[in-house]
Amino acid sequence: MFHTILSTLLASLSFSTYVPPPSKSSYTSNGNKLKVSYLTQEFLKQTHKGVLTITPLSITSLPSKINPTMIESTLTNSFPDVYILASTFPKSSSTGLSKKVNSGLKDMTVDTLCRSSTIWSNSKNTTYTRPEGGILGVGGKDGSVDMRGVSPLVMYVSKGDELLGVSVMDEEVSKDDECVGSFVVGIEEVKGRMKVKLGTRGERKVGGGQKIAGAVVGGMAGGPAGAVVGGVVAGMIEEGVKGEVEFESNFAKFGRERGGGEGKNGKNGKGGKGMRSAVGCDWGGLCEEKVLEDLEQICYLENFVTGCTAGLYRSSESKTVVVAFRGTCEPKDLIVDGNVLQTDWVEGFKESEEKVHTGFRTSLESVCMKLKWLIGEACGGEKEIEGWNLKITGHSLGGALAILFCRDVAEGFDCGRGLPQYSEESALSKLGNFLTNKKQGDKKRGRHFKTCEVYTFGSPRVGNGAFCDSFDSLLLKDSKLGRPKISAAWRVVNNKDVVARLPRTVDGLIFGKIGYEHVGRTVLISGEEGEGAWIEGVSEGACPVRDGVIFSSPLTTGNVLGDVVSIVARSASTSEKITDKLNSAIDGVTGRVNNINSVMELASLVGIDVGYAEREARIMESLVKGEGLADHMEPEYWRAFGGVVGGEGSGDESSE
Repeated sequence: MFHTILSTLLASLSFSTYVPPPSKSSYTSNGNKLKVSYLTQEFLKQTHKGVLTITPLSITSLPSKINPTMIESTLTNSFPDVYILASTFPKSSSTGLSKKVNSGLKDMTVDTLCRSSTIWSNSKNTTYTRPEGGILGVGGKDGSVDMRGVSPLVMYVSKGDELLGVSVMDEEVSKDDECVGSFVVGIEEVKGRMKVKLGTRGERKVGGGQKIAGAVVGGMAGGPAGAVVGGVVAGMIEEGVKGEVEFESNFAKFGRERGGGEGKNGKNGKGGKGMRSAVGCDWGGLCEEKVLEDLEQICYLENFVTGCTAGLYRSSESKTVVVAFRGTCEPKDLIVDGNVLQTDWVEGFKESEEKVHTGFRTSLESVCMKLKWLIGEACGGEKEIEGWNLKITGHSLGGALAILFCRDVAEGFDCGRGLPQYSEESALSKLGNFLTNKKQGDKKRGRHFKTCEVYTFGSPRVGNGAFCDSFDSLLLKDSKLGRPKISAAWRVVNNKDVVARLPRTVDGLIFGKIGYEHVGRTVLISGEEGEGAWIEGVSEGACPVRDGVIFSSPLTTGNVLGDVVSIVARSASTSEKITDKLNSAIDGVTGRVNNINSVMELASLVGIDVGYAEREARIMESLVKGEGLADHMEPEYWRAFGGVVGGEGSGDESSE
């Protein structure tokens, strides 16, 4: 059943993600790539056990640059330009992650990782004492850095985190940053002023352009984000490590109380549901009817590299969680949108027929595991999700991400993994699967929400026909669950919104055929006074945002050649003389050819479907006039919803 008022609320939340929440109303986890802003004290205390503050004071016994190059020495001298990385993580993350060793910040996705500013070793820096090598190893002197001018590192410690890892890094300009050394201590041991020697660093290999094997391992194993610092990873070395870090520390535990019920945002009213509009649209005025009345935004997360952003909302009374993905608003989003090549939906399985937009999948993967953990915590733990309702929404690019995320969690919610991928199997297991004709990864693991719905607005297409068929199959009743895994999938499109007609299916010589289809069902709104919503499967007519058939037989009735064949056939079937039959056929064919009144009919001569060609022409026309892009923007969606809510189509529309 399509619910107009609910759809209007979800549209408002989708557009609200374009406006970040005010920093003064949030508690931000300052990650390197992934930032999470907690918007209520209640949810912050539910997911974390305290705040850890590290105030760097000094680094002593500092060695010379570990792996100098001529270019780097010219640019930044031959001395380490140091900064500090710090992260908390669970003990369970400290093993089995050697394959995830990072060479520097660019590969880290954990949100608990904090970085200090860099202390440069230039001659004007009076807080830096340079190391001296001496003569033939005699008379040398280690360097030191006064870091009392560096801002403190503040981290919210997740409830599962037990260890603190610290790395001293050497920032490089011409190559990957180097790890000077690392140490790991228990969080409970971090008290007051401390001096800790650097015990380990990442193994380095010179030559061949190989990257550093160590520094910090970024992982999200077991749900909570974690970062494993150098010394806990197999392959770390201890020889030649020098340096000692002095710092002030304070771990402030949260009290046992769950915090204020309303947090800092409050509930209800304008803004209580996270209704923020970058262009001043009053969505609250369209959502006066009671629906998810106690809904409040509890956090907002963003990946700095991919731009993937989402807001998380919770209604405790109805046990509903809402995820709203942000659409295109930055240059990096255009890179994601423009990458129309396809990749396997299930990564690592070359036989997969299901293909999806590479840019969309990569973007979602960058936040997927952390987002799942937050959703699980919002429900009171992963085991509790079966009693909760999940609604996923988004506009534009956000709609595409919503569809992919819906497909993933509907098949089985698991906080311990990202998007689906096939793991390596033993030779014996592969042989057994071959003998039983069982494909790798057939078993789906995870729990299922009570209901799982997705509402998108101006969403582009995300995958090929095989992906869409599998998605739509989840809308059917599942024999084991006794209900569909996806309760509803509605694709709301405003009038001539061109983005909802993209990407197009292409058949090129270089990349081959790249097919794109839509999932779910279309709801077309126009905002015209007195007009309700056109609902696919309920209203009359074909869906206006599907491609349909690109090629059809030139001999189909209605096409030029098809009509010509019909004319000749009819003339030949009469009882007239042969000369009269021939004249009749010539007259008919001449008349039909003379009545070719469009380029579309000419296109049918080479097998291009007339209906498809007409749709393509309308898209181009809307782009030229600017209507297709205007109808994609928030003001036109707001206006269109105003017409639907106040028109004949207001209220619930049955989809049955």
